[in-house]
Amino acid sequence: MQDLTFDITHDSDELKMIAKALLSDESDVDHQLVIKLCEIIFSFYKNNTKNFPKFTLRNIIRLLDSTHLLRLRFKSTLDFISSLWTAYNVTIANQIKGAELRTELNNHVKRLLETQKSPIKLQQPKFTDWVNESMEHILTESRLNYANAILGAVACNIPLLLEGPAAV
Repeated sequence: MQDLTFDITHDSDELKMIAKALLSDESDVDHQLVIKLCEIIFSFYKNNTKNFPKFTLRNIIRLLDSTHLLRLRFKSTLDFISSLWTAYNVTIANQIKGAELRTELNNHVKRLLETQKSPIKLQQPKFTDWVNESMEHILTESRLNYANAILGAVACNIPLLLEGPAAV
């Protein structure tokens, strides 16, 4: 699949139509916020293509679809902005190579999302809470992070190919 080639600042009407089609029309859904988020991600991608996976329309669709699915599943605990934050982490941030770039992009995204409402605390569900604890298995923090990322992708219906350290 090819990278996004359109200028996101000029073609944002198309992106807004996609967002309106994939997200609900509830009053707290902010389609303009989604466009701003995509602009931030796209600008980081253009400046850091070596450390960033390909950024395609599929990534945007997965981000929006995951936001909607998380909103449905965690409606009582996550507001729209926290659902968007969680979906961003599941679909975009977890795929960035390089912790420094990931942290920098996360900080930009956090600033954007936290300025939308005055007293907002971005929340993410701890997906590993779904798994029953067992004394037979001891998971280190890095393995718990892998498990949380995998379960987050499962919650968003994202197909996974487990290989490398995550498959051990």
